Amino acid sequence: MNELKLLKGDSQELKNGLRIYPLTLGEIADLGEQKYNQYLSVISINKDLLINALSSPDFSNDEIGEINNLSNLECIIFWGMQDPTIMVSFTESLSTFLKSEVFIYEEDVVIKNDQGSFILNSVLFEEVKAVIFRQNFLKDSKSSSFKPANSKAKQLMDKLQKVKAKIQKQNNEEQLGLKDIISIVSAYSTDINILTVWNLTVCQLYETYTRLIIWDEYHNKFTLLPHTSDTSSLDLKHWATNINKTN
Repeated sequence: MNELKLLKGDSQELKNGLRIYPLTLGEIADLGEQKYNQYLSVISINKDLLINALSSPDFSNDEIGEINNLSNLECIIFWGMQDPTIMVSFTESLSTFLKSEVFIYEEDVVIKNDQGSFILNSVLFEEVKAVIFRQNFLKDSKSSSFKPANSKAKQLMDKLQKVKAKIQKQNNEEQLGLKDIISIVSAYSTDINILTVWNLTVCQLYETYTRLIIWDEYHNKFTLLPHTSDTSSLDLKHWATNINKTN
């Protein structure tokens, strides 16, 4: 992945003329944050979340065997067959991030762009998902939420949510939302304001936000140096550091 293009906010090209486009904050605002999160959630449906709970009594042996043989893409298609709303969200999500026509033909995901039509296989999907996650400052651990269309789909999705709840240790109530991050960056950045922030991509926003946090932490600790007998306890790291190596 071209990290400079990622930071610049350009699209990333894979193959067959396939490009993945980062959404700007303005585009997300027009789309709606709920829809944006839903699109990321459906792409995040991950077989490994199910495999890690194979010992769970909530799964029958047949379900375990079927899930175990699925790729992540096949897993999404599997849930989509149970609940059409998932399939619709999945194709809309890909269409939004790829800016291409995406549809299901039989059990294949077909992408149509200026170069023609081709099938999205499991390997290419992982590459696409990796780029989308990097562009949106995500790890492959985001929980998905849908309203199943029937009782069987609800039963399967309930099991999926139970598995994710066991694996993911997140407290959403304490996490800042996208609106909060936008407000913070607009208020405290030197050259970004509430009128210009909407041109940023999510990656650019969080890069800026992370830098602000590192800068603030550094200077807060720096002011404590004259008043601290054990300076090593401050764990003072310079603000000009690699973001990817910070916690």
